Amino acid sequence: MNENTESREIDLLQMASALVKKWWVIAVATVLAGVIAFGYTRLGITPKYEASVMFYVNNSSISGKLSLADLNAAEKSVKSYCTILESRLSLEEVIREGNFNYTYEQLNKMIDSQAVNGTEIFSVTVTSSNPQEACDIANTIASVLPQKVADVMEGAKVKVVDYAVVPQTKSSPSTPKNTALGMLVGFVLSAGVIILLEMFNDTINSEEWL
Repeated sequence: MNENTESREIDLLQMASALVKKWWVIAVATVLAGVIAFGYTRLGITPKYEASVMFYVNNSSISGKLSLADLNAAEKSVKSYCTILESRLSLEEVIREGNFNYTYEQLNKMIDSQAVNGTEIFSVTVTSSNPQEACDIANTIASVLPQKVADVMEGAKVKVVDYAVVPQTKSSPSTPKNTALGMLVGFVLSAGVIILLEMFNDTINSEEWL
């Protein structure tokens, strides 16, 4: 038992020693992988931009102050409104009104809708490689959705809280994040190769000794 433990300790020390001796290889591989990841992120990946529009849900069929029951119903209905937005008829109307060169399926993949912190307010976010286009699509949705909801759900009202603006910064990809991931991959791979070579070398030496 002690011999096995000592053998494992010796193996670990050998591996650690090999890593220390080849530290410069690991450093070069880490930096090189980071540079490659940085360059690919900046030059090889098309940046994406997000533009969002916000809506307020009102389920009350009468005017005046909303009751607590109205607010609860409105919050639960957010998913229904999002489903209406993502329907073929709604998105095809958005395409027609904005004269966008997309199919229903393509546009559907560009849109994400969700409730804002569990409230009766929900947002619709459009992602595109063109910041102006993302803004235009989002604001066209703001023009189409309220009437579409009113046509489908009697007594339901959707009001625009905030229109989209042209995004000034990209939402993806993240250059720092990808660079860090590239460096991590370079570090792990180079260290792994060094350890494997050291283990293989020990195996050859053991067979020669036998």
